[in-house]
Amino acid sequence: MRTVMPDKASSQDPLLIRADASPTIGTGHVMRCLALAQAWQSAGGRAGFASREMPDRLAARLRAEGCAIFPITAGGPAEDARMTAAAAHAAGASWVVTDGYAFDEAMHGRLKAAGLRVAAIDDRAQLDRYRVDLLINQNLDADRTHCERHAPGVRLLLGTRFALLRREFWPWRDWRRPVAARAKRVLVMAGGSDPHGLTELLIQALSRLGCPGATEAAGVEVKIVVGPANARLNAVQREAAAAALPVEVVHDARDMAALMTWCDFAVSSGGSTAWELAMLGTPMALVATVDVEVRPAQALGAAGGCVYLGPRDELSEPQVAEVVAQVLADTARRRSLSATAARLVDGYGGDRVAAAMKDEMADGAVPGDRGDVSA
Repeated sequence: MRTVMPDKASSQDPLLIRADASPTIGTGHVMRCLALAQAWQSAGGRAGFASREMPDRLAARLRAEGCAIFPITAGGPAEDARMTAAAAHAAGASWVVTDGYAFDEAMHGRLKAAGLRVAAIDDRAQLDRYRVDLLINQNLDADRTHCERHAPGVRLLLGTRFALLRREFWPWRDWRRPVAARAKRVLVMAGGSDPHGLTELLIQALSRLGCPGATEAAGVEVKIVVGPANARLNAVQREAAAAALPVEVVHDARDMAALMTWCDFAVSSGGSTAWELAMLGTPMALVATVDVEVRPAQALGAAGGCVYLGPRDELSEPQVAEVVAQVLADTARRRSLSATAARLVDGYGGDRVAAAMKDEMADGAVPGDRGDVSA
């Protein structure tokens, strides 16, 4: 992966984001960071990504968004930090944003020692100490007590007010979803790579709605979103072609907002997609495909903003089909799910994060000087 600079970019306030994407780890870290990059660009800055792994399609999208890409080829964490700092200095960036579970206290400390401001996006609250300037957790279950204990003095941006939504969602910020009396259109999303095969299970489950005798779901049509890092596109297309109801496969969708507003109900993996659906008031059912998705999905379910189906490895086709059929037929329930979810996310989270970062730059503090975060 070669370094590619955008043709036209402002020299004001460069930002470097350290995040990876692959069939194994998915694309979620990079996609929510793209939302932050777009908010930063909208505020007059420019943004780049430093990445060890990046699918070609996703790299092309970042370049089309005007983002530079800096390859990280280092083997160990220390060399990763050194190359990230070097990329930041080459770009003229004073901020580095990290998003990934491999970035720890030592990584943040090395970046601080290199004279950089550091923001960490962490939805697991996994570290014993955060040596950063900003800590961002956009989930409903973000634990302020934990963060204050492990990041004393660090500015905390916690909760769905800071949910990072990409530019394609911005025109829909004030939209109010009409809730159909009878839901017919179902959207299925299983993340950018879906390494656990959730897509195929959901197609098979929804296909049951088209079987003879399933009159409660007559006329249902389904769109399946297959992410850019999903290695089983052909298998998904075969499953869709064999389904007992109309199923359209959408590969590497560039306008998720249009698909989410098209549907009456969505079945999705957890993660950042939940907050995109929430902003649009989309009635949804969520599946936790990895451990980190369990608590946020449970919290949203407890708040009445989604139907939580449980972990991927505990799902059965009949269970999913039954829940979907019930929700499609229940207008009042879908209306309640929609209203509750929409109240949680307003679409301005990226602007709030970018503003907080610019505030830190304006307060006159020298990167690395604050006692609670110095290297």
